[in-house]
Parts: sequence; C-alpha cells; structure tokens
Amino acid sequence: MFGICWNLWRDLNRAKNLVGSSESEIERQFFLLSAHDPQREEDDKEWVKEQVSLVKAALMNLGEKCRQLLTYVYIEERPQKEIAQLMNFASPEVVKVTRHRCYQQWVRLIEQTESRPYGK
Repeated sequence: MFGICWNLWRDLNRAKNLVGSSESEIERQFFLLSAHDPQREEDDKEWVKEQVSLVKAALMNLGEKCRQLLTYVYIEERPQKEIAQLMNFASPEVVKVTRHRCYQQWVRLIEQTESRPYGK
C-alpha cells in the first residue's frame, strides 16, 4: 500500500514540475495518464478531456453534501479534522466513513455514465 501511494505521489509531483502551474488541469491529467501508459499519443488529449468532463459531470450529479465533502477532500485537500468542523460532523472518523460512501456513489455514477451510449 505504501509503495502504491509513493508512486502516485511521485507521479503527481513529476506532473506538477513538468507541466507547471500555468498549464491546465487537462494537461496535468494527460501527463498522469501517459506516465502510466507511454504508448498514448498526443491525440489522446481529447480522450482525457472527455474523461475529465465525465468525472466532473458525475460530481455535479451527487447530492450537495457529498459534492461538498469530496470537493473539500480531493480538490481543496483539507484535513479531515477541518472538514469535520466545516460540515458539522461529530468527528474526523465520520468524515472518513462519509467520504468513502460518497466516493463509492461517485464511482457508480461515473460507471453508469460510461456505460451509456453517446448522445443519450
């Protein structure tokens, strides 16, 4: 588990250093994906854009509580203790459990959207 986290952290830092802060989120996501699959072509940027928009759309379809919690956790990268205070949870452990449930719901929404044919 530590090795996986270490490699993901290393890839993320490499992407930040190579892409820089002036580049878009799409570019950073493309770099992360291409780091795991060196065969990807530059033309795959459209695929990455589609994937990012798919994830964003699924996030917007979540309930307000889950959307806010996942935003605090994954986008703003706030500590669990701070999130517990902001969202009036009893403890950071409640944040952890709720985050997991919201994340699972988010993944299900992404999978449902991916399985639909385009245009529907």
